[in-house]
Amino acid sequence: MAASDTDCEASQVCKQHGACVAADGLCEARKDFDCKQTDACRLHGKCMARDGTCVAASNRVCREKLACSEQGLCIAGENGTCVAASDVDCAQANLCKNEGKCSAKEGRCVAVFDDDCRRAPPCQESGKCAAGDYGRCIAGSTADCRNSDACQTRGLCSEFHGKCVAQEGDCKGTVICKQKGMCTAVHGACRINADEDCAESVPCRTKGMCTERGGRCMAGADGDCRKSVLCEKNGWCRAEKGRCVR
Repeated sequence: MAASDTDCEASQVCKQHGACVAADGLCEARKDFDCKQTDACRLHGKCMARDGTCVAASNRVCREKLACSEQGLCIAGENGTCVAASDVDCAQANLCKNEGKCSAKEGRCVAVFDDDCRRAPPCQESGKCAAGDYGRCIAGSTADCRNSDACQTRGLCSEFHGKCVAQEGDCKGTVICKQKGMCTAVHGACRINADEDCAESVPCRTKGMCTERGGRCMAGADGDCRKSVLCEKNGWCRAEKGRCVR
């Protein structure tokens, strides 16, 4: 229990939530000044003390705060928080540009239209080009997955329940197959699963890491090292503890 204002002023709830005054054994927000010193004010517009808590009391304050430009939360709602109440506010927010969440619904910005999702980076990056049921952009088709960076680099080329995942044949030819030997689809992701996977990788040719052990590529025998660049150039032609040595 908070015995005094001094106890409250030294507490985290004062610094974080403006609750700096002792009342009936609890710390409460009773001064606008205390609220204005908090991150809750700077980020979320909760700059006024009302009934023991810091709240967002005006649209002007909400519009000045980071939550407006970042998340479209630009209007003071009835519950004392800044909310999204306008498609215009959402469309101007970074959440629209970055995640395709450009429409106001039930106090927050959500993804409603496929076109908004297609303009956002996650479409190209990870195939999330369609507006899903829960207000977020999801992978809506295998075609979107195959056109994404995630397909080319990580083999996540097939749509499954709103996500791009790796299925049989997706991993071959990808960056992680060539560079790391992650050439087999296992539970939706590309993994190192056999000696054949390691044999296709650059580390096999350069460092002799041609044998799969526990999901990793390593030098499993002297023969792995003898056909490597390390052996040819440096004389590291013997396998020891998973790597090539002299």
